[in-house]
Amino acid sequence: MKKQDGIDFDFYRLLRDEMVPIIETTMMSVRQKINKNNRKFCMEIFGYDFMVDSELCPWLIEVNTNPCLEESNALLRQLVPRMLDDGFKLTLDLMFPPLPAAKIAEALGEEESALHTRN
Repeated sequence: MKKQDGIDFDFYRLLRDEMVPIIETTMMSVRQKINKNNRKFCMEIFGYDFMVDSELCPWLIEVNTNPCLEESNALLRQLVPRMLDDGFKLTLDLMFPPLPAAKIAEALGEEESALHTRN
């Protein structure tokens, strides 16, 4: 990706090589306080706010334990539902696996038949 001033900039490298280690360090620093009771299949969403300076160095501004999930622009309308869906796949789907499509169709067919029978 090119910055507006024409400098090549690889955001994914910045995220992988510099921001993720910061996130890992902050999570390690509070590991004794998160999920103290060692409950399985629970999740919490954290909002990490970074600023990138003119030297392309990321700076952690804050971490929110209750981040805003407002879909206030096109990018967030794409990312927020995907993030929530991924979070549910990592937690709820492990405890309550989704039904196969055939099972859903069968259940819907039975429901439809029951509606027609009542009328």
